[in-house]
Amino acid sequence: MYFKSISFYISILLVLCIAGYAFYNSSSLRSGPTIHIDTPLAYSSVRSVVEVRGTIAHAKEATINGMNISFAKNGDFVALLVLTPPLDTIDIWAKNAYGRESTKSIQVAVVE
Repeated sequence: MYFKSISFYISILLVLCIAGYAFYNSSSLRSGPTIHIDTPLAYSSVRSVVEVRGTIAHAKEATINGMNISFAKNGDFVALLVLTPPLDTIDIWAKNAYGRESTKSIQVAVVE
């Protein structure tokens, strides 16, 4: 079957462009939340009570060391943790609305 109409080819091209654009923009939803920890830095020295700051993008819920945390619409979060010397791990877990999960862990040296 041979179509001579240019509008047919334009409509096919338009549908392919829209599908490609939708696939490209949905990559963050398919890959899960992204977690970025601003402070403290990995392997840094901290006190036993530490303030953890960072951002979580594309998440519905999140925890730090198993405790639920709340975060702003832009993803910023701040949490106070009590850590044990001499070495402790900060584990952040996030889940988006589609069930995709992400984790990030850092270790810090805890000084008294």
